[in-house]
Amino acid sequence: MLGRTTFLVFATFLVLGCGSTSDNSSVVTVLTCSDGIANGDEGGIDCGGACTACETLSECESDAECDGRACVDGACDSSDACQSGEDCESQSCVEGLCVDATCTDGQQNGMEVGIDCGGACVNCAAEPECVLPEDCDSLICTEGACVDATCADAVRNGAEADIDCGGDCTPCTDGLTCARPADCESGLCEDGQCTVDLGSSYPDGPYGVSVGDTVMDLTFGTVDGGDASLSEIRTEEGAAILLIFSTAAWCGRCAGDMPELIQLVERHQARGLRMRVSLFESADHGEPTQRDAELYGRGNELPFPVLIDKSGQLHQYFPRIALPMVMMIDLESMTLIHADIGWRLADFESLVSARLGVVASTP
Repeated sequence: MLGRTTFLVFATFLVLGCGSTSDNSSVVTVLTCSDGIANGDEGGIDCGGACTACETLSECESDAECDGRACVDGACDSSDACQSGEDCESQSCVEGLCVDATCTDGQQNGMEVGIDCGGACVNCAAEPECVLPEDCDSLICTEGACVDATCADAVRNGAEADIDCGGDCTPCTDGLTCARPADCESGLCEDGQCTVDLGSSYPDGPYGVSVGDTVMDLTFGTVDGGDASLSEIRTEEGAAILLIFSTAAWCGRCAGDMPELIQLVERHQARGLRMRVSLFESADHGEPTQRDAELYGRGNELPFPVLIDKSGQLHQYFPRIALPMVMMIDLESMTLIHADIGWRLADFESLVSARLGVVASTP
């Protein structure tokens, strides 16, 4: 029984520490930071571990016994011992020792105003406000900072309808994007695009009948009994120049020119060429009718309209009445570019190409 008691007392001493009385009974001692004994995880008597830091650690005879510390006057120096940066004035604990603050220790310490910057270290860089244009409402990021939108920054931003126009900026010109009529110089916003009402802004006179003169707003009859005016033709999307082939329904030689007219239109329609055939006489030399215009267009398989000029109003633009009479009009300025008698494809290919700014095709 004594042997078993001795074993229990010894085991308890190893874990907690104990004493014994004269009658061999065991006494358990509770560890504290003020029991005058270096025990538990203390590094010295009542210091270290969960207790306050020690000024010195255990007794020693050489530095080798001090786990990297110096052995001073028979004791391990612990003035710079630490378990975390909070134990150090420098806030930097490396391998259980407090080390001086540096500009590369990953801590804000010493005279630093940020982590490893400020004070004796490099200046602290301001946190960039932006990296990409998309980081800014204005879509402009300059040297890490967003810049306010202006009407001269070459970027569509703010309330602008297009680049630097519309919204709070000056109105947009014809062809640019718009959200409302006020975004456009013309005051017309159709399908999200600024347009010019060419029909209502037909050039004022004086009008003339010679090349270079402004052509008056002529009106013709159509195969469906309606009217078609030059002002309406000029509002067609993409229209740039108008070629009018004035003839009579009885002119067989003129009808023979139709395949070449079709070729010319097919080559240049996408670039802005518009074509009309105008009849001033019927097949029996009378006044042309809707039926005459319909038969002429169908019989010659024309992809463009045939108009009716009952009064022969186009005759005034030519030196004499002879067939065919061909005229060309600039649809923007409504000036007469060409008016002469006769048709030759090569000549009109060059003329049309020059007006549209393209290289003439070889017929």
